Amino acid sequence: MTLFMAGKIAPSPSSPLSRSFTQASARSAARSRARLGKYGSLARKTLSTARKNQIPIDTLGFEYQVMTQEEKDLAKEPPDEGVYVKDMYLEGAGWDMDNLCLCEPNPMELVVDMPIVHFRPAETKAGGDGKKEKKKEKKQGTYQCPLYMYPVRTGTRERPSYMISVDLKSGPNDPEHYIKRGTALLLSLAV
Repeated sequence: MTLFMAGKIAPSPSSPLSRSFTQASARSAARSRARLGKYGSLARKTLSTARKNQIPIDTLGFEYQVMTQEEKDLAKEPPDEGVYVKDMYLEGAGWDMDNLCLCEPNPMELVVDMPIVHFRPAETKAGGDGKKEKKKEKKQGTYQCPLYMYPVRTGTRERPSYMISVDLKSGPNDPEHYIKRGTALLLSLAV
């Protein structure tokens, strides 16, 4: 992990300040990890992408690509930017692997395994005043599927469940069809 300090230079290892500097940086890193909490991995990837491309982190969002390759093929090399997310479950809809879109689930199938999804940080469009848009533009034929940590979607104050909305192709149905069905992605099937 690279430590960036605005306007300061880190003391040399032989300096008497080096011990207190490393202890302070370790405490700072621990506080950062604690603040990031459940968004830690995604926030860290967004931050590293912003630093790598020298763009403001406020202008970054995520693009989502459902992968057709198997896990063993993807494990050979990590993505250049972003992360592969596996072991997600789709509730309230099925997944069509041929067309890479949502579809009607099979009878008596409440939850299906979701293929691996590539979460890639990407620059979002800025509004007329230069600020980041509060809401994403709704793309035609795309369902903004909520991603929850637990099946209990409401969560609690201490343990919120909602994480992020993932853009998935809605296939032959309108996105409103999946809104009415309560279609969502889950990271865990256990409460």
